[in-house]
Amino acid sequence: MKRNSDPLQRLFGLARSARPEPPPADLSYGFTTRVIARVNEALPESPWERLALGALPIGALAALLCFLVPSLMPHESSVAEDFQVAQAFIQTAIEQ
Repeated sequence: MKRNSDPLQRLFGLARSARPEPPPADLSYGFTTRVIARVNEALPESPWERLALGALPIGALAALLCFLVPSLMPHESSVAEDFQVAQAFIQTAIEQ
């Protein structure tokens, strides 16, 4: 019987048979201090840049709500409201 010659299946088989290395028991000396220092270096110094970075999640949430809220409304009510708005515009244009 011919063995499976598909390279992807062979790769999956090798991955299944591999034994992962255990993670280190403890971190090297000063690791957390170095990580926190790098994070502090990466933060912007300007208050406007910090404000913009802080407002980014709020803006993303507002954009997401702009897409989700209309899809949650029933279609019939939005069509009726649109019709009423269009009719009001036409009425004001005729009256002038």
